[in-house]
Amino acid sequence: MKSYKFELILILLSLYLKSFDAIKEAKIKKIIKDLKLRMCHPIPELGLPALDPFEFRNFTVTLNNEYLIDFYGRLTQFQLTGLSDIKVDLMLSVNSKIDLIIPSINFNTNYSIKGTIDDFVKLNGAGRAEGSVQNTKIHITWHTNIFSPKLAAENLNITFNIGEALFKIDQLIEDQQIDSFVHQVINELGLELLNDLWMDNNETIIKFTQEQINKFIGNYTINDFFQLIDHMANEFKSIFDKIPPNCKKILIET
Repeated sequence: MKSYKFELILILLSLYLKSFDAIKEAKIKKIIKDLKLRMCHPIPELGLPALDPFEFRNFTVTLNNEYLIDFYGRLTQFQLTGLSDIKVDLMLSVNSKIDLIIPSINFNTNYSIKGTIDDFVKLNGAGRAEGSVQNTKIHITWHTNIFSPKLAAENLNITFNIGEALFKIDQLIEDQQIDSFVHQVINELGLELLNDLWMDNNETIIKFTQEQINKFIGNYTINDFFQLIDHMANEFKSIFDKIPPNCKKILIET
């Protein structure tokens, strides 16, 4: 009998959370939708620059490793587009999920680079670089322990897949034959290598991600977290009301 009572309590609690979570899901989705409509504008109150297109004028990086890579690189007039087209589907419950679909991310930039790889391959390029990543899908699931004093995410799982990736970099390597070969390898095998890299490192990434999530949500009870969502929804509304929601129209027209 005790077992049946416990199961009944779980069922009722699950139904309560499901209906309550649906309200919070709607608020989070509204925040995401409103943000996407304003991504072409800076949002100073959130510390955000314009995100679609995302641009910066100048960026430099230097690597000085006598055993492998030694180079100086510079990017100018960098532009990234497509962030506002990200699709987000989420379900908050005892067993929760988030699905992210990124139809297309594109970048273009001027670049210059000088250096060597393993003292064998000379990098001495300058010109345009552009690329695109298509149909990226990220699926995240986790279990929320509702019986602990504070919230805790358990059994986090992340699957990651890129549909297509293409890159073109003008004269990256001094030797023309090697340069052509590297471009061919990047475009034919780069996608497979990226997915393999994820498979090789996903356990470490998932463990780290779960630890960081729990550091944050571990400060809240379920009720605290729901109140936080309500507070965020109100704060974002007051911020978004000051910014015109016209970015998707601008992006489509351009």
